[in-house]
Amino acid sequence: MSRRGWLIVGGLVLLAWAGWQTFHKLEESACLTPFVTLPSPLGETFTLALVGDAGNEGEIPKQVAQAVAQACRAEGCNALVLLGDNLYPNGISVPQDPRFQVLVLDRWSALGIPVYVVLGNHDVRQSGLAQVALNGKQNWNLPSGNYGFSWGPARLLFLNSNCQGLEYLSPPSAPHQPWTLIFQHHNLYGTGDHGDASPFRRWLFDVLWGREADLVISGHEHLLEHLTKRGANPQYLISGAAGGDVAETRQTSQAESRFREAGPGFVLLQVSPQAVRARFFDARPVLLKEVVIHP
Repeated sequence: MSRRGWLIVGGLVLLAWAGWQTFHKLEESACLTPFVTLPSPLGETFTLALVGDAGNEGEIPKQVAQAVAQACRAEGCNALVLLGDNLYPNGISVPQDPRFQVLVLDRWSALGIPVYVVLGNHDVRQSGLAQVALNGKQNWNLPSGNYGFSWGPARLLFLNSNCQGLEYLSPPSAPHQPWTLIFQHHNLYGTGDHGDASPFRRWLFDVLWGREADLVISGHEHLLEHLTKRGANPQYLISGAAGGDVAETRQTSQAESRFREAGPGFVLLQVSPQAVRARFFDARPVLLKEVVIHP
């Protein structure tokens, strides 16, 4: 075979290897799992505790978990949402990981309410599928990378934002409801260390979901934040302050930051047909800010 022929063969081999690596990464990151629709919980009004980036050892995650438990006892939380980076630094490779059992499953199942989960970038450094395999254990709900259900007046979508935009293509159409709430790990807008998502990701979301979504809820930034864009829906909430290092820098954003707190904390989200009420708490828990959104 000529030198040119060997170069062509070598190029094809490299392309095949790169394609396999991409496919394998998407598979292990739970990007190729089908969208799953869960049964609808009962109730026209419900309250969610929103906790992000909680998967660390140390005192701050413990304090936030205790504060969430205290607030939920007072407010009657119906479910907890873990907004990704559920275990630092590299997630897990197998479902039986003992650190995951202690720092994640035991800690959050102690609330005694359903735990709905999305995957963060640290969770897929080994295998996002390992966390999917835990679905149904100790109130853990992660049946697929992307899933959702209707609850009273709202459609809730839990998306795997590690998937290079593929997550926005997967949810099936559904009847119109007063609220569409999207939960994902990576923020589209934010003033923390990561800043705004790429123009392509923001454009793709706007094209596919900009007219349907009322609220996009994420972690990733290690702070609490409420942002709006052009004064219209969707609005953006960040609750990523439950255990990671506090956001140290302040980036500019294409959205307007209405509230920002870099200390540890969490959010309670109450949803009714008339309004969505987001309350930001620190780790004591003391109410820092309340935001009310109307249809």
